[in-house]
Amino acid sequence: NNINFVLVKPYEEIVSELVVNGSETATLIKSEDKRKVLITNEIPVSGDTIDVDIYDGSIIDGDTISVFYYGKKLLDKVKITEKPINIKLVLNKGEVTHLLVLQAENLGSIPPNTGVMVVYDAFSRHEVFFSNSLQVSTGVIFTKGAR
Repeated sequence: NNINFVLVKPYEEIVSELVVNGSETATLIKSEDKRKVLITNEIPVSGDTIDVDIYDGSIIDGDTISVFYYGKKLLDKVKITEKPINIKLVLNKGEVTHLLVLQAENLGSIPPNTGVMVVYDAFSRHEVFFSNSLQVSTGVIFTKGAR
């Protein structure tokens, strides 16, 4: 496992640095290893489960990713294509914030490693475009009960 992080405090307390890119604000959380996790989105969700579809939203060039939830590897070195890879996440009842990390395992034939993640909860749909390097992974925080 190339990512080592612990989410033990409320989201506001773990923010280490703000990076502004156009109108979008992102948060950089440093992990213990060489990789960093760039939090690009905070998505409010409803319900106890969410569905996540991950696919290559552009040119299919052989990008491979691994996906982590609560530090546990859910997907290991899977190739993303135009066909969505579906993950159903059960949100821990005792937690308000939930961190999902998308880690590049290669850069494909056209760097960087890019794709789209579509998140469905009980009432809504959210799109997250990600772009990873071999040094920085994309993180998305789901905030339960934030509606």
